Amino acid sequence: MSDSPEPGQIISFYSYKGGVGRSMAVANVGFALSTWHKAAGKRVLLIDWDLEAPGLYAYLEEETRTNLRSAEGILDYFEALRKGLNPSTYGRLLEERSTLEEIVPLSRYVVANIRDSLNLMTAGKHSPSYLKRVAEFDWAEFWDKYPAAVHAFRELLASRYTFVLVDSRTGYGDTAGLCSSVLPEKLVMVFSLNTQNLDSVTEIATRSVAFRTRSDDIRPLAVFPLASRIEIAQVRERDAWLRRFEHAFEECFRKIYSAPECDLTSYFENIFVPEIHYFSYGEKLAVKVEDSRVGSLRRAYEDFARLLTESDYPWQKTVSQIQASGPATAP
Repeated sequence: MSDSPEPGQIISFYSYKGGVGRSMAVANVGFALSTWHKAAGKRVLLIDWDLEAPGLYAYLEEETRTNLRSAEGILDYFEALRKGLNPSTYGRLLEERSTLEEIVPLSRYVVANIRDSLNLMTAGKHSPSYLKRVAEFDWAEFWDKYPAAVHAFRELLASRYTFVLVDSRTGYGDTAGLCSSVLPEKLVMVFSLNTQNLDSVTEIATRSVAFRTRSDDIRPLAVFPLASRIEIAQVRERDAWLRRFEHAFEECFRKIYSAPECDLTSYFENIFVPEIHYFSYGEKLAVKVEDSRVGSLRRAYEDFARLLTESDYPWQKTVSQIQASGPATAP
């Protein structure tokens, strides 16, 4: 079921609370990856799985010059899949997961080639009935009844795209669980520096890795913290709070990965998204409109994108090591 020798990476971006810049991070990292890898024929897919509050499309409409809210997406796809599954079709899917494409072809639900090799799967076609449809789709029931369909969907994505970035729902809901525990190989925890996030993101990380460990899915799940909207002028407060999160994630990783040598000092010193007030207005892509200078929002997203896609775990490489490795992913 593979169009390429190596399956792509599925990376979910999760935040416990809203307003931390999760969708903005997905859009910028995805845009950067598609730009860097277009010459190699590699493709990037962004999925807006925040069904209750979709917004990823707003960062990309300028590229398409079209109304992306009118495009069918993830909700439409799974509604069609639920309708197409029955004892016969699911039985065939259990025997051969590639039959998923026969039940519901994926291409209808993907906005292809928005720019370079960048593709988008919206939350779903906006209509007066959209919110009702979101409320009525029971993701827990679908997962319990058709788990092989979810895994087949994941494998299909990995066979067609080099990088799949999923913009997940916040909180503890069923869709958030699918996005954080079932789909990805890597889980980005996006957070701002406060107690609400400190008490929650490591808990979600622990739950997600524990779920994967108990499942029959042999893929490891690597968690990458991403502190976001950091006011860099408040140096003392910034450093104190970054250190608190650093220690919390080190303790978490030592437990869930049995990694006694886990040291996140360099990671937290270099990997965070600064608050640049210009980008508080509208949906702008920093990797498109800004220079890649030290301290810029663009540089922050680019450094994170390189480390995220070129490291198995966050403590394995530093930003300087990634940058010194050569122009493999540089523009």
